[in-house]
Amino acid sequence: MFFLICISDLILPTQITLSHLKAQLSTSTSHHPILMRHLGSVASLPVSTLTQHLLTPSSQPRLPHLLQSPPIIFLSYDHHQLSPSQFEPGSQPIPWPLTLTYSYIFTNIKLKTMSSSRLNRENYQIPLEEIKSATENFSPQRCIGGGGFGEVYKGKLWKRGRNRTVAIKRLGKDSHQGEHEFRNELEMIRRFDHENIISFIGYCDEDSEMIIVYEYAENRSLDHHLGDPNKIRHITWMQRLNICIGAAKGLNYLHSGLGEHNRVIHRDVKSANILLDNNFVAKICDFGLSKSGPRNQPDTKLYTKVAGTKFYLDPTYHESRILQKESDVYSFGVVLFEVLSGMLVYNGRSIGDQQQFLMTLVRGYHDNEPHKLIDPYIRDQIDSRSFDTYKEIAYQCISYDLMERPTMDDVINRIEEALTIQMAEHSSVSTPAYNSMTESLLHKLNSVNPYDLWIASSEISRLTKTNHENRVAFAKAEAISLLTNLLTSMDSWIQENAVTSLFNLSVYEKNKAIMVSFGAVRGIVYVLSNGSMVARENAAATLFSLSVNYNKDVIIGSAGAVSPLVLLLSEGSERGKRMATNALFTLCIHEDNKIRALKAGVVPLLMELLTEPHGVLKEKAIAILAVLSIHVEGRLAIGKVEVVPILVKLIGCGSPRNKENAALVLVELCLGDQKYLAEAQELGVMDKMMYLLEHGTDRRKRKAKQLLQKIKDQRHGHFQSDTK
Repeated sequence: MFFLICISDLILPTQITLSHLKAQLSTSTSHHPILMRHLGSVASLPVSTLTQHLLTPSSQPRLPHLLQSPPIIFLSYDHHQLSPSQFEPGSQPIPWPLTLTYSYIFTNIKLKTMSSSRLNRENYQIPLEEIKSATENFSPQRCIGGGGFGEVYKGKLWKRGRNRTVAIKRLGKDSHQGEHEFRNELEMIRRFDHENIISFIGYCDEDSEMIIVYEYAENRSLDHHLGDPNKIRHITWMQRLNICIGAAKGLNYLHSGLGEHNRVIHRDVKSANILLDNNFVAKICDFGLSKSGPRNQPDTKLYTKVAGTKFYLDPTYHESRILQKESDVYSFGVVLFEVLSGMLVYNGRSIGDQQQFLMTLVRGYHDNEPHKLIDPYIRDQIDSRSFDTYKEIAYQCISYDLMERPTMDDVINRIEEALTIQMAEHSSVSTPAYNSMTESLLHKLNSVNPYDLWIASSEISRLTKTNHENRVAFAKAEAISLLTNLLTSMDSWIQENAVTSLFNLSVYEKNKAIMVSFGAVRGIVYVLSNGSMVARENAAATLFSLSVNYNKDVIIGSAGAVSPLVLLLSEGSERGKRMATNALFTLCIHEDNKIRALKAGVVPLLMELLTEPHGVLKEKAIAILAVLSIHVEGRLAIGKVEVVPILVKLIGCGSPRNKENAALVLVELCLGDQKYLAEAQELGVMDKMMYLLEHGTDRRKRKAKQLLQKIKDQRHGHFQSDTK
């Protein structure tokens, strides 16, 4: 029984030669005449160069030791769409149809054996038993959607996720996607780190089950709203613009290769692959069809079989089979028109006696009456200049000429411009009717009727989210004191709306002092301790806002905020943890708050963030540890965990800021206790510190010099304990 394993970047063993390859091709594939002709015509440069590069002794360590049977290289290509004339004798050989895939045939070796070399199982793998428990054995009641990959379930991970709600995507038995897409998505998603890319939590590859676990997006996918008029009607034009900006930023991150990944072309951009969290922040998902190219080649072109979703697919890519980032731009343009029209691209709209698809209408209205595309539910909201700006960039995205299509960076700038225009128009409203509405909302805030309180707090939350003038107006109308009173409401919805409104109001600098003077801090801390998860997250965000710009870390700390912030760091969603780390970092600058955080057990939680595979909050976690390490109690707490290997690793391969903070923590530890210095030396810290000494900032150089001097003193027997 043979199993075929295809790994795109494995190095071939030395015994395989071009003659062996040709001999194997002549007997091993049904398409060998085409392959042999093609191989013969291109072997003079690409194949020989490739062979010379691949057949090196250094390749041997990369092969698994357990593989005994000799490997065989195999050339595969996408032949199903090629014209036979391309391979006629005497015709010019066309290199692009030939896709080199280095495939190894092993006896009794499963695919997942090789996949483990790419994925660290200990960091990512989730036991199937835990997945089954989270989904109640894949109960239909837990299923929240599905697609080409399979079904998606909502579940709660208790062990790995620490009571975290997650989305669990299970490869279906009859799925038209398969193991290749599963591996591809795992390899892609684990490298991404961006607010607008869905966060990868783990995977399961056990008992023929292939499962990927992501953060849970509470508001599901964009197409879920576009497909339901009762849902999309409640999403305002400004909210839609923010959703588009977020999704564009996620795609721009993929295209630019800014993280640890190469440049990535998504290849299946559509509204179903744009998820929305509880705050309607857009997150790109589903990378099973994605392709990557070198980071140093911004204009990557990939010759591949056509893949994607009908109606969203770039016609230029479909015809040429040349995949470029502009293909994603086209697909995103289709999404922009979906958002504008409030309808899915594959749904029709009645025009007279006919039902016409969206893109037919888009092309037809380009030169005349494009305003007819606007969703009737938001037609009265849209400023004409905002619409023109949005429409212009959307039409550029779907241009048949690739040269006319913008970059995703251009798309972001233009949609942000449309949002700025819309916000300016919205903020200029100061009519008697508008003032009457403000008075009405304040009157309801004074009511004892829960429904009135819910309506008023909800509307104020919405009006103050993006509008500066509204933040000023409601503060002047003394809404802050009324909202503060609602923080202790027994109604969780009212409480959540109140703290969210206060968070929005705190963005305006002068409102911070008003909030503190009205005693809002204690109410916010109460919500942080007792509210719903969303309310707790917004309470943490509000405390961070107050502590940064109003220098109230002492008041906030003494009000009891530190302990519930540490608890949120343990129990919260990714956003909640981000809010908690932001607030803790600013609060822990004050000495008393350092002690409070240490007593609440913050250090082990920070260590978990440092060792998480995705590492979204790694930078903030090491920054907090750096602040805590200055205090003797902080050094003692940090020293109790296995921190030195992590610090040395960060110094060697972390971001510039992480290197600096990791060096700071390590220096503080080593100055206090010789055992940390010895451990760091064994892990090779000296070379890493020498690099910092040569290439770091002044602060990094100073810390590197301190540690290197201590190593020198130790070698000369002059080590002295310094607890500072």
